[in-house]
Amino acid sequence: VMPRERYNTTVRKSIQQFVERSFDTQEGSAEYGVMVTDYPLVVTHFLVPNVKRKEKKIDPVRFERDIATLCMTWDDRFTDLLGGEHEDPTALERARHYSAHFPEQYKAATSPEEGMFDAKSLDTLSDSAPLQLAMHEVSEAVYDLKLYKQGEGLTLSGILPYLENAGLHIDSETVTTVRLPNDQSASVYKLRVHPKSNKPLLPERIDSILLPGLVKVLRGEADNDRLNVLLSSPGLSYREIAVLRVLTHYLWQVKAGTSGQSLVSAVTENPTLSALLVEFFAVKFDPDRFSSMAERETALAALRE
Repeated sequence: VMPRERYNTTVRKSIQQFVERSFDTQEGSAEYGVMVTDYPLVVTHFLVPNVKRKEKKIDPVRFERDIATLCMTWDDRFTDLLGGEHEDPTALERARHYSAHFPEQYKAATSPEEGMFDAKSLDTLSDSAPLQLAMHEVSEAVYDLKLYKQGEGLTLSGILPYLENAGLHIDSETVTTVRLPNDQSASVYKLRVHPKSNKPLLPERIDSILLPGLVKVLRGEADNDRLNVLLSSPGLSYREIAVLRVLTHYLWQVKAGTSGQSLVSAVTENPTLSALLVEFFAVKFDPDRFSSMAERETALAALRE
């Protein structure tokens, strides 16, 4: 028995499949009947065959709870997940807010678990930090890149050059606009991307190097050029890439190459050597790297080999 507004064919099929699994019967073997009462309720009866003629013990409390879970709407599950965080007294209020403001097309394409992650990420936005990024692997060398932007939105044509320079190719894009609890407008950009190299990114460098570097570039706090492909491979930080940027500019000024672009290509097309150059620079000039000059000279000699 359930409220009429909760009943639909999808819910009925989910319950039937659950009942059949619970009683170890073949899928689709159960018969059902639906009765709509004068009250705002729907009564569904299932007749389950007992082919093996064996008694099956079912915990009625757990059985009822599991069926109730199947009848939960997206909003129910989302509110239960986000609002159930007891350490945050505002969690339930925020869950209800996002549940009311996430559009239906977003809910249709997004799981409640992903919605909870998005809501938490949106909560981190502020006037001083209006942009946040998140990324997770969908399949081998394919990723979902999330951009959370408060205030004025971004366009695909505006985002594309930044990601292309960082070595990421965009396969698809969805954008969701939502009102934040502070009454500011925000957008969630879900971009399906893959590295141009078609090789998986190192998981430990995504959160520590790639995403912080992209945030700096998107905020205009770091240069946006082809050298940023080194964020993806070999995984240099935006500060380390800045060292190589200065080096290429210097080499071009002293006419060490035929053009500035050829020098950039030499760096980006040889990521392993680029990483060694950055390491050599740090070993030679970082004052905190070694406690004595002898240790520094030994490390430099090892790199030269």
